[in-house]
Amino acid sequence: MRRAALCEDGRIQVVSLLLNASEGPLTFTMPPPSEVERMVLIDSAKPEQQPMPITDSYDLAPQGAALLSWTMDPA
Repeated sequence: MRRAALCEDGRIQVVSLLLNASEGPLTFTMPPPSEVERMVLIDSAKPEQQPMPITDSYDLAPQGAALLSWTMDPA
């Protein structure tokens, strides 16, 4: 699930919710552009984890959810 909003400065703020309902881990591949740094804000399988940067993919535990955010320049 993803929501994108246009910021006042013209950049795009994106928030994504990753859900894994399976019994095994899943690797999610982030959409382009790949050079954008994304932040994992919350991961239900790692409640003690502080926000952490990722780039092009994220491994999500079984029955897990993660909330990601990033900002990018318009195309």
